[in-house]
Amino acid sequence: MRVISQLQNGSICIYKREKSPYYQTRIKIGKKWIKISTGTDDLKSAEDFSLTKYQELKFKYELNIPVISKSFTYVSECSIRKMEDALEAGYGKVTYKDYIRVIRSYFIPFFGKKEIDKITFKDIKEFDEYRIKRMKHQPSFSTINTHNSALNYVFDYGVDKGWIMKSNVPVLKNIGVKSERRPHFTKDEYKHLLSSMNDWVSSGIKSKTRDIRVLLCDYILILGNTGMRCGKESLDIKWKHIEEFEHTDHKKYIRIHVNGKTGKREVVCRLSVRKYLESIRDRFDDIKGKSFSELSNNEDYVFRLPSGERPSDIHGSFEQLLIYTNLLQNRQGERRSLYSLRHTYATFNLMDGIDIHLLSRQLGTSVTMIEKHYSHLIPSHSANILAGKDYSKLGKIGGNNINKYKE
Repeated sequence: MRVISQLQNGSICIYKREKSPYYQTRIKIGKKWIKISTGTDDLKSAEDFSLTKYQELKFKYELNIPVISKSFTYVSECSIRKMEDALEAGYGKVTYKDYIRVIRSYFIPFFGKKEIDKITFKDIKEFDEYRIKRMKHQPSFSTINTHNSALNYVFDYGVDKGWIMKSNVPVLKNIGVKSERRPHFTKDEYKHLLSSMNDWVSSGIKSKTRDIRVLLCDYILILGNTGMRCGKESLDIKWKHIEEFEHTDHKKYIRIHVNGKTGKREVVCRLSVRKYLESIRDRFDDIKGKSFSELSNNEDYVFRLPSGERPSDIHGSFEQLLIYTNLLQNRQGERRSLYSLRHTYATFNLMDGIDIHLLSRQLGTSVTMIEKHYSHLIPSHSANILAGKDYSKLGKIGGNNINKYKE
């Protein structure tokens, strides 16, 4: 870049690019340089344009107004690139994936070309109505919390770049419905679900339908015996993430390394999970019969169809199974989903008296969250632990002696 003309003591630099006939100008406002095309190949016109633009930008700067505006879409895409770079480098937050998804799915379609510094609280209120129409229900508190965090990330990026002033960022509120624990299956319902799966698979007319159902059955059994989250946490598992290890009791167990909502963790599987994983493994000739240690470098996803394709609508298939087994709703009319398997796992473990801190590590959630959603189970179903040993015989002896001192 060769500077052809300087104005305002070097605060304006006019130059030309190699392949452009038009003059470009760089204007320094505060500590930032702003590049603008003058749109002319006449030097005098370019200087006049630059002086006018300099006065305009300086006026905005002194009034604490952003000197240059960018569309919401532009700022969002810049924000997304920053998050993607952080994730690729290994230091990005797990929640960045959710931010990117909601920015592209909800915010960009709504705000689009609107300049980011022109977005007002009224626009946010209109977006709330748009979101409800899109979702067809009032979003939960946690959903809006994720959306607000994603939108604030975009605004913060714009503030950092000088495209919006901090004082102009609208305050985001959370008026979502407080989430409730999804309904689980009772032991009888869970047995009925499992015992009905073979007939449901056989009722599939197309071979691909049956393949999807077979895979779903294994998926159900694995979720129900690990407590993993359905969706990305479990569907993104590859064979290399499964590890066989020996415990101090000299027995061999299976653990799965997952990257979930709260980051990376180890999930220890119930003993029955081994045969479910082996069932999936043996559908593929190239890995059939191999041990988990032999698959420690295998990059294939575990949950795949025989064709190698990954299931696209596993939630919809599970809903069909629930309809088939008449288990879609519980007695209170609450709809079940794949998430109900995670809550069933938690419920059964609490009923068996598992330590709540151990369960929180297995599920990848906080003790507070477990106490919030399962507080009704913790004391009643741990009665055998809380009550302790039967000291009735000692009590009878003691009781006779206590009567002496009542008077």
